Amino acid sequence: VGEASNGTEGYHIIKQTMPDVVISDIKMPFCDGITMLKNLRGEGINCKFILLTGYAEFEYAKEAIRYQVEDYILKPMIVTDILEVLEKIRTKSKKREEEFLIQDQIREYLRMKRGDINDIMNNIKNYFNSPDIPILYTLIYISNIFKERKKSILEIINEFCKKNVSQWIIVDMEEQKIFIISKDHERDASAQFLINLNKLLNSNFKKGIGVLYTYKSCVDTLIQDYKTLEEKLPYLLSMGTNDPLCIEEINIQKKVKENKIVQLEKSFTEELYNQNYQQCMNIIDLLIEKLKNIGMILKKYYMFFIPYLFNLISI
Repeated sequence: VGEASNGTEGYHIIKQTMPDVVISDIKMPFCDGITMLKNLRGEGINCKFILLTGYAEFEYAKEAIRYQVEDYILKPMIVTDILEVLEKIRTKSKKREEEFLIQDQIREYLRMKRGDINDIMNNIKNYFNSPDIPILYTLIYISNIFKERKKSILEIINEFCKKNVSQWIIVDMEEQKIFIISKDHERDASAQFLINLNKLLNSNFKKGIGVLYTYKSCVDTLIQDYKTLEEKLPYLLSMGTNDPLCIEEINIQKKVKENKIVQLEKSFTEELYNQNYQQCMNIIDLLIEKLKNIGMILKKYYMFFIPYLFNLISI
């Protein structure tokens, strides 16, 4: 535990001790709390910040949101206020540790088949506080031109999830893939969630992002569902669409396409049969006509030779 009497002193103590949590007033001599926070964030120091603020300073305190303030405590404060905020931070940190564990487990299992799949499933269920939950699986594909900016894309997705769902896990897969597991979606809401996410990504990265998704009633088939999403990636890329694609819709589209091909083949076969039949009938008609002509010629010669034969016999 460290103490400082002003912002400048606090800045140096924080840099030296690297605490987990900092409780700071906004108004301080030499350097105010927000300026101190801004400078620390600029140097990559990511400790949790709690700001003490009065009603008159609250609008000013909102500026600190972009510097990732963990919480605010209104003055005059009491000890229970601080304890309550610290407990919230502790719970959130524990959740974050669980999320990191699950991310690593999923990544390891999907890449190298390491780990116990049942253990992974149980950890996910515990993380989401439910044994049976509606889950939205989303696979984000990043085109070659934007794969170097994957870190920025991950940050955008994380901020978006913070505002739109209560719980989510983002797994950084291979170079061009990001896998998202999120809950609290109804089917219609999940579609809107993905449309908004897709718009956000493509507004920042200009048609360089593809989104595939599937909606499930539980996490028990997670591994198979991820593999199915991966298998559908070539279809997503071949479509060249900017809209999110549901794998169930892709299956329907493929089935419709296959049915159309079958119908086309059937139609072609029938047409070919009809053409061949007509050709055969034309040949038969031609043969009949030829035979008729031959018959008429034979009849003509027959009528000529009969009298001639009778004359020969008479002689």
